Amino acid sequence: IKLFLLFFSFGEQKILPSVIPNRKKIALKQAISKLDESEREIILLRYFKTLTQSETGRALGLTQVTVSRKESKALKRLKEELTV
Repeated sequence: IKLFLLFFSFGEQKILPSVIPNRKKIALKQAISKLDESEREIILLRYFKTLTQSETGRALGLTQVTVSRKESKALKRLKEELTV
């Protein structure tokens, strides 16, 4: 799933690695769009900006525990969405 998480939309910037086929890019974009805003932000910071959970928490005004919980929930939702 980490390969899929290389795709993120941040403002006008879109990162779409060429190693991911177009159909998977579309599926990933749709799956990410179904996450709530805070989950999307956490996934962006953790997997695109490669921040630690503590750094992500500081950036968003959340505790590391909250980031960990929301990240786990978001990854589970993405996995469910992408393996259906």
